[in-house]
Amino acid sequence: MTSQQKVSRRTIAKGAAWSVPVVAVAAAAPAASASTGTDIGAVALNGVCGLLGTVNQGFTLAASATAPVPAGSVVTITGSGLASVTAINLSNQIANVTIGTNSATIVLSQDLPAGQTLSMTTLLSISVSFDLNGSLTLPTGYSATGGKLTGSVNVGLPIVGCSAN
Repeated sequence: MTSQQKVSRRTIAKGAAWSVPVVAVAAAAPAASASTGTDIGAVALNGVCGLLGTVNQGFTLAASATAPVPAGSVVTITGSGLASVTAINLSNQIANVTIGTNSATIVLSQDLPAGQTLSMTTLLSISVSFDLNGSLTLPTGYSATGGKLTGSVNVGLPIVGCSAN
């Protein structure tokens, strides 16, 4: 190598000194951006057996005591076995309902206020046994620390009855 092509120890030391702060700043950026969402707390989607496990099965959506469930949140209910989700009755008209063959989609058009509950019950075809499964999807930017975002209703033979969670 000629003297013009050699890299001095001083040049290497200067480059290393500049690279250390850049790496530290880049490593801190993801942690800061992860904390920008809105936490709505312990929201709960729970299954409900209804009357004698045969009429008005469904779900309740309970907002936490400290934050509303935001508009745009989606509850999806699916039926399996011989269940046929044919209608959804809401305790409060703050959502739009779309009925499918064995499913229903409920989209909140308004916030469900903190501490309030929305009841969503179904009318089902008469059958020996069936399952309903529900899930809550929050809009982008929201989380539910300690929340219960799924629920189910299981109806068996009349001797077995109904269980919900």
